[in-house]
Amino acid sequence: MDAWDKDLNLILTADTTGVIACMIAEHTGMRPYDAFRNFYKSETYRLFRNPDSFVNNWGPGPVTAAYLREISSLDPISINVLQ
Repeated sequence: MDAWDKDLNLILTADTTGVIACMIAEHTGMRPYDAFRNFYKSETYRLFRNPDSFVNNWGPGPVTAAYLREISSLDPISINVLQ
């Protein structure tokens, strides 16, 4: 993928990242900014922003679900938040 395609990918997924952060906030009870910061540090986010990853093609719902599964496997306390 050339530089133009990578820049275009960043632009196209920027809005989706905000939608995902708001969905995470809604599901976990976090403030949207905190949800964004936590999502930004995650493996799910790294895969989502990688243009060569299959996660890059997912919509906000599946990415949010993947992130919520990621945090529930890392922190058993998060499971209570998700129920």
